Amino acid sequence: MAVPTPIESKIKHLRSLVSKTSGQGTEAVGAWFIGPKGESQALLLSLLTQAADYSIYGRKTTYPSDPDWTDTQDPEYVAASKFIQENYLQLVKNLEEHCVPFSSYRYQGHMLWDQTLPALAGYFAALLYNQNNVAAEASPLTTALEMEVADQLCRLVGFSVWGEGEKIRPWAHITCGGTIANIEAVWSARNTKLYPFAVCAALKLNPELGALDSIEVQVTGRDQPRKKLTDLDWWELINLTAEVILELPTRLADEAEQVGMSLYFLSFIDQYTVQTLGLTGFANRMDDLLEAGGELREGLGKMKVLGSAALHYSLPKAATLLGLGNSAVHRVKVSRTARMETDHLAECLRHFLAARIPVMTVVAIMGTTEESAVDDLGAILDLRTEVRNDGMDFFIHADAAWGG
Repeated sequence: MAVPTPIESKIKHLRSLVSKTSGQGTEAVGAWFIGPKGESQALLLSLLTQAADYSIYGRKTTYPSDPDWTDTQDPEYVAASKFIQENYLQLVKNLEEHCVPFSSYRYQGHMLWDQTLPALAGYFAALLYNQNNVAAEASPLTTALEMEVADQLCRLVGFSVWGEGEKIRPWAHITCGGTIANIEAVWSARNTKLYPFAVCAALKLNPELGALDSIEVQVTGRDQPRKKLTDLDWWELINLTAEVILELPTRLADEAEQVGMSLYFLSFIDQYTVQTLGLTGFANRMDDLLEAGGELREGLGKMKVLGSAALHYSLPKAATLLGLGNSAVHRVKVSRTARMETDHLAECLRHFLAARIPVMTVVAIMGTTEESAVDDLGAILDLRTEVRNDGMDFFIHADAAWGG
């Protein structure tokens, strides 16, 4: 049994404290906003003052014997303070004069409106501590908070969480916006879909991994057998289901443990991933390895991301950044209500299946930005089941866009 590290133990403790602050909420919606007329000004100032007071208290009481940073009576300090105050005053005047007054009732139908007061106060408080959630050691509390938010989102969409029926912790992180979220969704789909190639290459090209060479996977398709991973052709590899792909690292680790092999084999896999080789280098290396005669190179060059004609411009941006190009995004027709036409999606999928053009991801939009139209996610899942029977698979990205 693995012993928790000190930081893991601390995060567990902090998460228990976070959960104690959760409540049933309140119906007093007015208190959750500053208000179009600044009705909650006193509450806002109280919260911001509390945050500043606690932060200053912590600075004074942590390492109290350390020397002072500066003398606030020094003429240079006084001059610098005046300079900052004057420029800050000019900034806030400019903001008030020239920014769009989104807090007004007149903008309630716009995609920007007033931010919630707790969000503003929490943002201000967290800024005072400059946490960096890239590593829990640099952000023990805010990492715990981020994990709590991830669990809340899992519950929101019907997933179980760790300790509530789930054996493996779902994980997530908070992005800085919807564009980054969409880019990361396409990025993770590309890397995951192409991962079996890297495993196959590592097993074929490194005799040291011979003990793992016998690993078998379920080939996608009706009545398809299980086959050795290294015996699959490029089309079979690129259409393995997410369930099969995501099991691979655990299965390889289990096999390695049984034969007394350390996890060093993971480093062999890493050197063949698309993240390491780049899309062009990856296509060339894998096409040669699998003796695909250029078919894999051509297939990767045509790989598609499908979404409705109403999809957000961040998705073509994601395809461009990942080396797929704008042409990789294939737009599906929408109905008069701006929802994706699943009949046309089915036609597109059948066409790409017949042409052996891989489909990486189908994007289902949960509330398009302009029309608030919700695509039929259930029908898209059913279509995936259908084409799986014919040996094709793709990931599904549910884009919870602003219109949702």
